[in-house]
Amino acid sequence: MECLFEARFLKILFYDKFGTFVLFKKTKPSYNDLASHLKWVTSSKYHISWRERNFNMTYGGIFSLTASLKNVLAAQGVSFSEALLLGVSGGLGAGYILWEFKSHESANIVMGFNNRWNYAAERLQTLCERLAIPSTQQETAGVKAAAANLQAALDTGIPFIAWTDKAHLPYQNLPESLKGYLPNIVGVHGLKEGLILLDDLADNLYAISPDDFAAARGRIVSDKNRLQIIGKPLITDLSTAVLTGINDHIRILLPARL
Repeated sequence: MECLFEARFLKILFYDKFGTFVLFKKTKPSYNDLASHLKWVTSSKYHISWRERNFNMTYGGIFSLTASLKNVLAAQGVSFSEALLLGVSGGLGAGYILWEFKSHESANIVMGFNNRWNYAAERLQTLCERLAIPSTQQETAGVKAAAANLQAALDTGIPFIAWTDKAHLPYQNLPESLKGYLPNIVGVHGLKEGLILLDDLADNLYAISPDDFAAARGRIVSDKNRLQIIGKPLITDLSTAVLTGINDHIRILLPARL
């Protein structure tokens, strides 16, 4: 069931990220339509090597929520593909938020393509419940309490998940104008030489100062400095979780009149 379900979702995952990568990074024949391009992508030897390189590594991934969870679980010796996690969480969806303020004299549009994409905390909690993953969400509006929660989680030595503002992460190199608009989920994989190690869709971990990380965690007030502590899954039969995810996916994408 896992392999069949994974194949069903891998095509969508590769279309979302890999197709764009090929378009800008690799010389290729010209195509008349998107279908031809996707056919070339999925048959390319380069595509296969990219899949093997990224899906067999400890860090990195496609979507921040599922990649962070996959890698946190992998650090505990549990191997779930990101495609499986995406599917069990409810698969795909679509939506946008338009941020437009007169005082900024500009507008920013944020788009998402996952089921309940703008309710990531609830989606992660649902995913953990479906896979019987012990998890605890910690939220606080206080700076001292946020720092205490972070230190306690780091002291366990077990990676966990954190909510941040993407534009506050120095390695993202995003403009000041985007600060506060882009919630971003990362995996926290410990400390090294006083720097916090983050798993954020790259092949390797990023190192960030505690002050920068605190600022990134606290910028989006509604995220409440959220941390998600993850344990080992207790599930013994994936079929129910997979079928629940498929049904959720269908319910979201089909028009209400059907």
